[in-house]
Amino acid sequence: MTTGRRAADQQHARRDPEGHALRQALRTGSVPEGDAVRAELPTYLTGQRRATWAALLSILGISLGLILLALLTAGNEGFAVLFGVVAAVTVAVAAHTLTRIRRLSSLLAVPDPPQPRE
Repeated sequence: MTTGRRAADQQHARRDPEGHALRQALRTGSVPEGDAVRAELPTYLTGQRRATWAALLSILGISLGLILLALLTAGNEGFAVLFGVVAAVTVAVAAHTLTRIRRLSSLLAVPDPPQPRE
C-alpha cells in the first residue's frame, strides 16, 4: 500500500469509522470484529452487489453503443477495439468485486469464520 493511500485510509477511518470498517471488510475479505459493524455488513453487501450490477450493465450498454457507433458511422475499427477493451476490463473488475461480495457473504453465514491468510 502506498503512503498516499495509507494516509487517505487513515483520514477516512477518522471521519467515518463504521463505513471505513465496512469498506475494509470488502477490500480484505475478512469479517469485521465489531458487533455493530458486523450487523450492518449484510445490508452493505446487498447495496454493493446492486451497485456493481448497475454499473456493469450501464457501462456495457454504453460501450456497446459506442462500439456500434464507431463501426457504423465512423468506420473506425480502432475506436471499436478500444471500447471493447474498456468493456472487457469492466467485466473483469465487476466479476472480481462480485466474487469478493459472495465470499464475504458466505463467511457471515459461518458462526466463527476463518480469517484470510496473510
